[in-house]
Amino acid sequence: MVRIALDTAGNEDERSSCLDNVVDGAVDAAIGLDLSHGKLELVLFGDEEKIYSRLKTRKIYRRAVGRTDNPTEFMISGVKFRIQDASHIEKIAIGTENTGQGLGSANGIINGATIDQSRMLTSTYQATEWARRGKDEQYRKEHDDWADTFVSPVNTKYSVEAIANLLVSNDDERENYFREMFQEDPSKKPIAAFFPSLGSEDVLLMDVGSFPKANQRQLAYFARIGQEYAQNRMGIKNPKVGVLNMGTEDKKGPVFVQRVHELLKKRAKESNEKDRINYVGYVEPEGIFIDRKADVVVVDGYAGNLGLKFTESLFNAFRELAEREFGDLIGKMKSKKDPRVQAFKVVNGLMLALLFPKKAYDAVKAYRRIRKKYDPDSYGCTHVLGIDPTVYLTHASLSRKGAEHSIYRVLSDYHKL
Repeated sequence: MVRIALDTAGNEDERSSCLDNVVDGAVDAAIGLDLSHGKLELVLFGDEEKIYSRLKTRKIYRRAVGRTDNPTEFMISGVKFRIQDASHIEKIAIGTENTGQGLGSANGIINGATIDQSRMLTSTYQATEWARRGKDEQYRKEHDDWADTFVSPVNTKYSVEAIANLLVSNDDERENYFREMFQEDPSKKPIAAFFPSLGSEDVLLMDVGSFPKANQRQLAYFARIGQEYAQNRMGIKNPKVGVLNMGTEDKKGPVFVQRVHELLKKRAKESNEKDRINYVGYVEPEGIFIDRKADVVVVDGYAGNLGLKFTESLFNAFRELAEREFGDLIGKMKSKKDPRVQAFKVVNGLMLALLFPKKAYDAVKAYRRIRKKYDPDSYGCTHVLGIDPTVYLTHASLSRKGAEHSIYRVLSDYHKL
């Protein structure tokens, strides 16, 4: 059984839509998975009243609970749901208006968080606590308030710090290595994202935001934990690791990239298998998207974040261009419920089916495959690595589909379903 905690918070200006999309995405995932009982449990953290209000807009929820008034637990398509009210923590977390300090100063989790930022972190804090408890096998046997991992849409500097400080263990070998190598604040952790490739497997790119000024030793560390992740979560026995660069020649790129290149070449020859990295050299962008030169690609957080946003923007631009090419009719009618849009689709679908039945069918299938593979909503779920358990962050403005796919990503990582 996998138990996932879902944080429904969002940035101040996106909180309402974020909660709605997380709740809807969780229900959609349950319907799509249609699992047998006991295999998956989703715990929704946030404002209990607002969560129930959103759930009541879904027919499948109303059928599942019948006349029961706001049940704390219920089943949808074999998936167990639990509601955890995190709004009461807000009074503790925010502290006093006079201090201007919130969750960080009051509880020692992060420093410098404002009142608004603390509000965003209240449900994140409780969800993280559940994940921390889930690391203790004895606690899991005796209690029921724990989770295997969690997904949070509060993708900010403060959320990463709060998560890391709660989950980091001073006894962890990896953590001691991290401090010794970089003298870094333990709350700074690399964030990894999957990028689509023409092959059957995706490529893991890291870092995509935490280390905008990463040095060569940090990139070497990313290579190490990225290789571990690919082995343990992606199921690749000997994953290939590369460094993103503007060319494949040894002297291409900034000096620090050339230095990490030389450092990883030495690591590839290590006699100790534990320290050895299967380094394949520099990787250009086409080595990610087209011929998949490596399973894990490391880069500094500045370039990685730009690459992630550039890829998402490019796909959205192509999607917008396709709408324009199909005519102004579709472009002007944004609502999927608009009867004219439905009529337009039906008429055109019938014409294609009658004139070119086989080609129309194949074209629709091909378009759906392409859209599914490259849709940013399928890749908006990033991973905070270097802590246990691995936790997942999404855009604060994530869509309903993005919330649904974040659950699929967690399940694919856990290999338990």
